Amino acid sequence: MAKPFKYDIVFITLAVHGGAFHKIIYTSEILNEKGFQSKAIFSCESPLGLQEGIDFEKNNTHSLCKGRVQFLNHAEIFYFVQQTKAKLYVFDHSKTPLIGRLINEVKKDDGVETAQIGILFDDIHYWGSDYLFLPHPLTLWFTLEQRQSPSSKKIIEAKDIFFIGNILAEPVCNVWTSLVRDRSSLFKKYNLNPDLPTCLFMPNRVDGKHSHYGFIIDSITNTSINLLIKLHPWEYKNIYHEMDDYFGKKKTSADKWGVVAIEEKDASWATSFCDFVVLSGSSVGTEIPLWQKPVIFYSKKTWRTDIINDASIRVNSKQFLNKVLTNREWRHFTKEHFERAYQSIHPINIAPNGPIETFIEKVEKIISISSKKTIGFQDEKALKSLYKPYLHQTKGWSGSPIRSLRTKIIRIKSRIIERFIQYKHN
Repeated sequence: MAKPFKYDIVFITLAVHGGAFHKIIYTSEILNEKGFQSKAIFSCESPLGLQEGIDFEKNNTHSLCKGRVQFLNHAEIFYFVQQTKAKLYVFDHSKTPLIGRLINEVKKDDGVETAQIGILFDDIHYWGSDYLFLPHPLTLWFTLEQRQSPSSKKIIEAKDIFFIGNILAEPVCNVWTSLVRDRSSLFKKYNLNPDLPTCLFMPNRVDGKHSHYGFIIDSITNTSINLLIKLHPWEYKNIYHEMDDYFGKKKTSADKWGVVAIEEKDASWATSFCDFVVLSGSSVGTEIPLWQKPVIFYSKKTWRTDIINDASIRVNSKQFLNKVLTNREWRHFTKEHFERAYQSIHPINIAPNGPIETFIEKVEKIISISSKKTIGFQDEKALKSLYKPYLHQTKGWSGSPIRSLRTKIIRIKSRIIERFIQYKHN
């Protein structure tokens, strides 16, 4: 006897992207308000899941959104999909092989559709879902022409691809698990001077190994600017899951450089109340224009610095950074600058209402389709036609790290590891 549908949409996220999981909760709750039965499930299993007692309190999980949000380990998630039928399962985009197993499992039930959400502008790992939600058509360009992994060749099997922007970049603050809810509580907690401008520094997971980390800290504090440091999510996971040992056992880059990082695992409140953001190699730069905040890159020229050039300043020395901060050059940016940067990283012509609203529109479309497509794209040429109108943006990216010898070596190693994992799980 066929299982009845219990939910319209179920989100399953295994590789939780920092603290921004609250954007999935937000999206799921909007769907419920619209009359859909929606549920959000997050992995709490190491190394990429959330941490009990750190990201969420176990005792409160049943009351979080009245039970519509759950934190489960991998075995519990697999059991859930075996026992529960939903019209649409939405998975993340990571290389975690379990995603492929879960997709194959839910497809055993008639009438079930599957989708994956990509949240990185330059990467997507495809596990055979029916639909793909990608940040931008150029995400396909990176995937097909730069990454060229075995999984990218299979994207032609998808029934459809929707370009919606980055759903986790939507400027939504965390009201579900964060204790900071306003500017005064943020400034009081971190002893900030409300009369000074505030900088949010977001290092990537290895920035702390390099001297520029110290240069950035010194330059900010020496030019009468409040400093907030939000560590890369994998740094927090290093402490609680012992993933890496870059800075010493259970140490972070903040510990190494003798500074205090914010406790919050998501940067939403800090981003909301800062005046500008400083980055080095982090991919989060493609998210900041949605918050209408200027970015200062302490970085070499890359595609990331180019793509939001309209709302950013690139520096490559401590002296240059000091000059920019002393002269308060981030204040020169206007609403028009942010709009141009936003248009560079968001497919505004096909997703004019922003990532989350566009995603919800497409979900409604998928669920309501009466005669569903049964075949994917004809060939890779059909996929390339989707990003061809945007290729002008890639001019000048030849010096990007994606073309470097180091990246080519990493790509080859990734293919070997990926094929080994696929072989192991077959």
